[in-house]
Amino acid sequence: MLPVLPAVEKRIELLTGDWLLIFSDGIPEATDENDRDFGDDGLLDAFPRAPHGSAAEVCESIVNAVRHHERGSGRRTT
Repeated sequence: MLPVLPAVEKRIELLTGDWLLIFSDGIPEATDENDRDFGDDGLLDAFPRAPHGSAAEVCESIVNAVRHHERGSGRRTT
């Protein structure tokens, strides 16, 4: 798809309690019945509302937010 993708290197320090959220393009590109994307903003809104217990709980909460967004569109991207 991309013949040349420049490497980007950045270092950050993660402290106890910090989260590194990695997701596929299927999350922000999930659309509702009006073809509106869930978007990065939807993800940024869903993450703080997720229970910050285990990674599995956070993941499930975000996927549920995407499914709620998609409801009625007849499509499933996740």
